[in-house]
Amino acid sequence: RNYGYGVPTSGDASQYDRTNAFYVFQNYLDYNLALNQHNLKFKLLQEYQSNRQYFLGGAAENFADDGLYFLDSAGTPSSVSSSFSDWYMGAYLGLLEYSVFDSRYVLNLSYRIEGNSRFQEDNRWGNFYSVGAAWNIHKEDFLTSIDNIEYLKLRFSYGKTGNASIGLNRYQSLFTYGVDYNGDGAQAVSTFGNNDLSWEINKTIDIGLEFGLFNDVLSGSIGYFNRKSEDLLLNVPLSQTTGFSSQTQNIGALKNTGVEIQLNANLIDTQDVSLSIGGNIATVNNEITELPLDPNGIERTITTTTTRIETGHPVREWYMPTWAGVNPETGMEEFYLNGVGGETTTTFNDAEAVFQGANAVPTLTAGVNLNFEVKGFFLNAQAYYAGGHKIYEGWHLYLNQPNGFPIFSYNGYQSLLDRWQETGDITRNGKFTSDGQSWQRHSKYLYDGDFIRLRNLTFGYNIPSSVMNSIGMKTARVFVRGNNLATWVKDDNLLFDPEQDLGGETGMETPPTKSFLFGVNLTF
Repeated sequence: RNYGYGVPTSGDASQYDRTNAFYVFQNYLDYNLALNQHNLKFKLLQEYQSNRQYFLGGAAENFADDGLYFLDSAGTPSSVSSSFSDWYMGAYLGLLEYSVFDSRYVLNLSYRIEGNSRFQEDNRWGNFYSVGAAWNIHKEDFLTSIDNIEYLKLRFSYGKTGNASIGLNRYQSLFTYGVDYNGDGAQAVSTFGNNDLSWEINKTIDIGLEFGLFNDVLSGSIGYFNRKSEDLLLNVPLSQTTGFSSQTQNIGALKNTGVEIQLNANLIDTQDVSLSIGGNIATVNNEITELPLDPNGIERTITTTTTRIETGHPVREWYMPTWAGVNPETGMEEFYLNGVGGETTTTFNDAEAVFQGANAVPTLTAGVNLNFEVKGFFLNAQAYYAGGHKIYEGWHLYLNQPNGFPIFSYNGYQSLLDRWQETGDITRNGKFTSDGQSWQRHSKYLYDGDFIRLRNLTFGYNIPSSVMNSIGMKTARVFVRGNNLATWVKDDNLLFDPEQDLGGETGMETPPTKSFLFGVNLTF
């Protein structure tokens, strides 16, 4: 009641309660059968889930005195709200594992029938399956005489899975009663509905080779995957005359292919000194392969202010006008008319939107870890790399454009000082204006997302057990660990945290914290 927005109302308070209840029931039957060198394992499983969310909230104002917080102490109730939502899942699963000749050959089969209440009754149930096989080559007679191969396995799998990650009740055309008309209870249309909604389907092939060599001094795996996704669950834009901006539909197909490599090397392994280095690297190539056609035979692309879904391109590839820089004579920011090069314009709406050559999904990721120990002292480090993608700055209108928002209303970036001031200036930002511009989403605020992050670095000491036993303890370890100590970013203009989700747009989220931790582990 004495500060901020509570002063005019002599205090504002709100109280909310949200309860999530999850009920899970599982029943299963296992049966194992061994016949000479043949081993079979069977499993039958039935599962049911019920997920319910209850919400209750209220707000009030006008408190008689300081220190009062509960709504019952307020003089004027101002709002009340409540809601309930639920969804259900049921499934039946059968598994078979067959191995023969001391697991030299292994076969795995699975079949799953699953239903989800997010879909209409006729489309609710999906049938999914997988088959996997492995050949433990190191158990073959022709390799037993080779001392440098401890482990060698060739594996293959193919499976069909489903995705139901959409909002609740999207298939229904519903009314809501959570509105009022001049104080009276009323109703309004709330969802557009789509009775044809069903499972998004993924079909994945995975082939790999796992190995352990030279008494496991060198171990790792090499794998290839090819994943095809069909009937994608996407929000398709609608004509505004429908009263809705989009409708969830099963639309189109895409594929992801790539290679995954993992290696670990135990370089030194003695009583006093040990050193191991490991790492992994993965690639992914993402491409839309199919979209439906409209009645005129034209492909139904899905376009937003920054992205577009179109065959032959990565899913949600960045799609926007291309920034051409600042005119050194006038200080005006310019854009390419055709989106590629050549003639420019200062009128943003005249610039053509084009694909920008990448989306927000890294095409290359890698990790490395180091473990070193000498006479009880140890050093562990882990680092991560991601690249080949682009990140978009989501708040540039308010923080990073030479207009009235960052100058008068918000705390703009220091980089805005690199602005045009007189004829001949070569700058990144045009001349300042006191106007409040509208959103102009273009490639100036699209950055290379490549980065390397030192995730953690730990240094410590294992106190010898002989010392600890003398005082009645088994082991003791002291250490200091630093998290997110350093991050290298390829693009100097990317001022936000480069590690973003698949949406690829920076916001006001708190970045990973740089922290130091001192610890002691004791075992009695």
